[in-house]
Amino acid sequence: MCSIGLCQIFFTSFVTSDELVKAILSKQKNRLNLEMRGDLRLKLTNFQPNINALAAAHQTHPSH
Repeated sequence: MCSIGLCQIFFTSFVTSDELVKAILSKQKNRLNLEMRGDLRLKLTNFQPNINALAAAHQTHPSH
């Protein structure tokens, strides 16, 4: 389990829901801003998604 400070620095999609609930209910809730963390994570990478290729590869799910 990571502390709030470490989650803010190394936030990934693997943060467990109980850690997130504890953070929201704790004294740190005013510092919790998931949107900014996501933006920071994207800014730190050089990854450029190929939206056109992703859209072309999309297949609809057939009805049952």
